[in-house]
Amino acid sequence: MSKIYYFSNVGRIRIIVLIFITVLSFSIKSISQETDSTLAYEYFDLFIVNEYSDSAQARMYADSGLYFAQQSGSNYVLGKAHQFIGWNFQDLSLYEKSRESFFTSLAYMKKTGNKQAIGDAYGNLGNAFLDLKDYQKSLDYQLLSLDVSEEILSTFPTGDKLENAKLGKTYSLHNIGAIYQEIEMHNKGLEYALKSLQFEEESNNLLGIAISCASIGNVYNKLSKIDSTIYYFKRALSIYESGDIGDS
Repeated sequence: MSKIYYFSNVGRIRIIVLIFITVLSFSIKSISQETDSTLAYEYFDLFIVNEYSDSAQARMYADSGLYFAQQSGSNYVLGKAHQFIGWNFQDLSLYEKSRESFFTSLAYMKKTGNKQAIGDAYGNLGNAFLDLKDYQKSLDYQLLSLDVSEEILSTFPTGDKLENAKLGKTYSLHNIGAIYQEIEMHNKGLEYALKSLQFEEESNNLLGIAISCASIGNVYNKLSKIDSTIYYFKRALSIYESGDIGDS
């Protein structure tokens, strides 16, 4: 059996002081990291406000968000930061750079193990490859995003987890339909637009219903089915004019 080492009174005081300093330093570091994350999100919000009105200002906010994300040391916040930078490159039509930023975002999100964050990153990459007209890779990533959202929904989540998964599925279905329309596979595009509409109706998401109806109307227009085109465009318009979208 090992001996117990007894400290002198002076030694005990030194040990207590060292323990106090160690605990205090960890507490300060934790508070600092939390503050850095909060600041990063404040800059993300400013990016969203300025994204379409002032791209240069938006980029400044994205860069500031990245700085504080780096200070926080949070993989999730870093993933979000690179997502916003990717969006800024996308807005500037710098599609190669946006794709690289989204790959970086995905790498950080994979470290977190957050399924929805990973699914959203797949969706961003799908959009980036669509911008680059690489339709197969675009479709691959959107299908991965859809799979993630459906996997989460299959676990019967609640609260924000449920709403985020439903939103993720909405975006994926819309984007997959858009890819098929882009390559003029209109019947396939219609299939996903109708799936999207069904899901939006089940979720009672009026904005999603309106967007889906507009997409379906657009496909029917390309297929020269005028009656169906008019019906779905009118349905979308009536939802927009109702003023109820903000309440859904």
